[in-house]
Amino acid sequence: MIVTENTDEEHYQNLQSVLRRLQEYGLKANLHKCRFFQPKVLFCGISITKDGLHKTEDKIQAVTEAPTRTNKTQLRSFLGLVNYYHKWLENVAHIAKQLYDQLQDNKHFSWSAHCQEAFDKIKSMVASDKLLMRYDPDLPLRLATDASPYGLGAQKREMKGLLHMRPVRSTKQN
Repeated sequence: MIVTENTDEEHYQNLQSVLRRLQEYGLKANLHKCRFFQPKVLFCGISITKDGLHKTEDKIQAVTEAPTRTNKTQLRSFLGLVNYYHKWLENVAHIAKQLYDQLQDNKHFSWSAHCQEAFDKIKSMVASDKLLMRYDPDLPLRLATDASPYGLGAQKREMKGLLHMRPVRSTKQN
């Protein structure tokens, strides 16, 4: 269970509320396994800090050091790893189209210059230090969507002034 808040005071209040609720339902937390007021938490391949959600170095390294793919199985594995971080990767469905086309059952695997270009672009996107911000319920939201014959995407953005938006979440579908 992960309990977060913006300030230590809010975190303490939220934590007390959660512990009261556990007690109310007869549930217990093993204090030896608990960690309180941590500046960073690693959870399921994501680093959670006060600033937002970050990709972890080991996963970034696995993508950026991946060699060129030579068959469909290797490519499917690479795209699966990249898909884990799709929330950070704007327009990844569009960029990865050349790669997904290689996975079609009726198509022979053929690694082209376009495939290599998409592969390298995706690796650099994963290596970027972009982070997902924590959702601020006090800010207005804008939903940006896009669709094409081979994919669709959406991004939830918080409005911080007239000209500044920050992504809270992105999604895509091929």
